[in-house]
Amino acid sequence: LIELSGQQIDGNDLPISEVSVSLSPVGIEFDAFEKRWRFHSDQGICEELSVNPPDWLISPDGQKAVFSRDYNLWIKDLGNNEEYALTTDGEYHNAYGAIPERADLVSEFAPPVPYSQLPQALWSPDSKKLFTMQIDERQVTPIPVTAYVPSDGSVRPQFWQPRYALPGDKHIVEYRMLVLDIESRNTINPNYPKVLDTGVIPGPFLRKRTWWSSNSKVAYFVDMSRYEKQAQVVAFDTQSGATNVLFKESAETFIDLNLMNEEPCTLFPLPDSEELIWFSERTGWAHLYLYDLTTGKLKHPITEGQWLVREVVGFDVDRRELYFQAAGRVAERDPYYREVCRVNIDSGKVHTLASSDHDYIIHKPGTLTPFFAAVFGRDTTGA
Repeated sequence: LIELSGQQIDGNDLPISEVSVSLSPVGIEFDAFEKRWRFHSDQGICEELSVNPPDWLISPDGQKAVFSRDYNLWIKDLGNNEEYALTTDGEYHNAYGAIPERADLVSEFAPPVPYSQLPQALWSPDSKKLFTMQIDERQVTPIPVTAYVPSDGSVRPQFWQPRYALPGDKHIVEYRMLVLDIESRNTINPNYPKVLDTGVIPGPFLRKRTWWSSNSKVAYFVDMSRYEKQAQVVAFDTQSGATNVLFKESAETFIDLNLMNEEPCTLFPLPDSEELIWFSERTGWAHLYLYDLTTGKLKHPITEGQWLVREVVGFDVDRRELYFQAAGRVAERDPYYREVCRVNIDSGKVHTLASSDHDYIIHKPGTLTPFFAAVFGRDTTGA
């Protein structure tokens, strides 16, 4: 690192951050001197990595990136650096791939908001289409927000009015779902009304309520009613624009698609087999159900009983086994203590992997920390 960076470095006080470790062979990636580096343990060398801007969404084939500019979505060809606009009619409060202002009332900004964050969109598996949305908050009533102690160090309070809908308001944020064809630059609109904004996490993409079929022909999304008493899974034919409501679930009180409203939904699409693992509390207990996405029919419950599924951890495609955290399975145990289990989604047979009078936490890959299991209240030195 000294040789490549030209900086003086103390080996006992490395100036590195955002460290990630991979195995076989061991490699360490990290930030230092405003650049990204990788150390190869088998060769004993460092290399500087090419890092894309954080607000780019890279296509699966690695050839293109989509980003936001002037309320529209743009494509950058990573081969020849050509840029072109996919949309041209986006505007303030009616932008493409954007999240609503109500998502963050504590950020200090003055209109117009640049909408420069990572686009809310999904590339198709073949990298030829982009599933996204156009936000419409033009008729949403503003709400006054004041920063009495501005973060820029100034003395005078700062005031702004982001659009923010309250219960009972006539107008709330809406999303027009759509697909953009990268080569023809055409827009495919679904034969479906606008989707309403619901939940703490704004928008279908942030909440993980969208996915593609494996052949890149069908885009799926979950539409929630305004007061979240109904959820329905919609298949969107991205060639004709036709839509089909595959199945719906209703409740007299409230439907949530996970146990924590502040987190993405506990949905697990299986595009290769055209199935969906669906989360539901229809029995009074949080469980998982297997649906056929070709017919919209329920195949069978995956888990059931007087206990609940807390979180889906991962899926073994070859074994068709789902890894998850459960709670309440053991009588007289603290119901907040979580177990680690796996279940075959066809047979429903549950295998317990870690269970005791303790709480188990699983940190999945892609989160802020590497994958590890932390066990509280238990000596794990010999594990």
